[in-house]
Amino acid sequence: MKALPTIFAVTLALLLTVAPLTASAAGTVTFTSPTAGAPLSGSYTITGTVSPAPTTPDNLFIQVLNPSGALVNVYDTPVTINTGAFSQAATTGSGSQWTSGTYTIKATDTYSATGSTTFTFTAVSPPPTTSAVALQVWAYASTPVQPGDTVGVSALVAWSNGTAVSSATFAGWWISPAGIATALTTSPVKPAGTTGVYWWNIPVSSTASDGLNAIVLGATAGKTTAWTQTAFTVDSSFASSSALASLSSSVSSKFAALTSMVNSSMSALAGLPSAISGISATVGATSTSVGIISTAVTNMQSAVSSISTGVTSLQSTVGSIASAVNGLTSSMTSLSSSVGQILTAANSATTAANNAAAAANSAKTAINNTSTYVLAVVVIVAITLVLELAILVRKLS
Repeated sequence: MKALPTIFAVTLALLLTVAPLTASAAGTVTFTSPTAGAPLSGSYTITGTVSPAPTTPDNLFIQVLNPSGALVNVYDTPVTINTGAFSQAATTGSGSQWTSGTYTIKATDTYSATGSTTFTFTAVSPPPTTSAVALQVWAYASTPVQPGDTVGVSALVAWSNGTAVSSATFAGWWISPAGIATALTTSPVKPAGTTGVYWWNIPVSSTASDGLNAIVLGATAGKTTAWTQTAFTVDSSFASSSALASLSSSVSSKFAALTSMVNSSMSALAGLPSAISGISATVGATSTSVGIISTAVTNMQSAVSSISTGVTSLQSTVGSIASAVNGLTSSMTSLSSSVGQILTAANSATTAANNAAAAANSAKTAINNTSTYVLAVVVIVAITLVLELAILVRKLS
């Protein structure tokens, strides 16, 4: 889940980083004249608006292409701040490049707004000839730039009859925001396959001040010289090329890391069903074990109940034995009492026997004194019986 928050924080950081760069997104150039498809001859006006309207100085680089795609006119036109309106007076030519057909007007402003339109031109046949051919030159500079960057300046040199100049020499000056003019020492290059087109790459000092800078160019062909001017803005608030390259590298690295994180998260999610199946199996086995333990506890409770019943029965048996012992004790007590009574009776019989013996002695004396022999015998027999009885009683005790 950490990928998921890490993924949200990285994406938000990238959006916040890129947002200032996209705030100045390229706009649109809309033409109001010439009307698309309307036939033209002689002079005409190119008008329209740039949207969104610029809030800082802005120039529109306008190119006019003939039906074959050859460049026949170039204009560097200022754009009105806050309204975006522009207007450029233009003329058609009479040279060989100005053939009848549909022409295309393309325009790009300082902030990369683009647009295009078309018009129809009908050439005069045969084209008129004139000796009053003037030299024309147009220039355009890339803008804005940062201190330390390179400003690109392009120029087109052609005769007023539409013929591009094959060879020209230049004099030029760079005028700073403070109005200081410095002669250009950088030589122009001619792009391969073009005629009349020249290009300069002019380094901008890293200590250059912010503001509007002018480039003044003088093109000389033969004995004729024509002048033009273009401008560019130095603005240190814009991201430099190196900063943009570093940012692009950083963004690419962050997106690569984000992609790797997402892939890792997807791999982890791919193994999730298997992990869930394993957990489910473990839960099933645990449930079975719990069922076995529950059965064992139930059996144990039954055994404990049986033991409790046995203990209760044993307690009842012990109670019965205690009652029997108590009864036996009572019987022994009664027997002891009976034996005591028998001993008492035996002692009484002994006493009686002694008394009888004494009586016998007395009787013997009496017999000796008397002559009645029969009575003495009877007395002796009685004494004998009493003595035997006493002996019998003693044996029983």
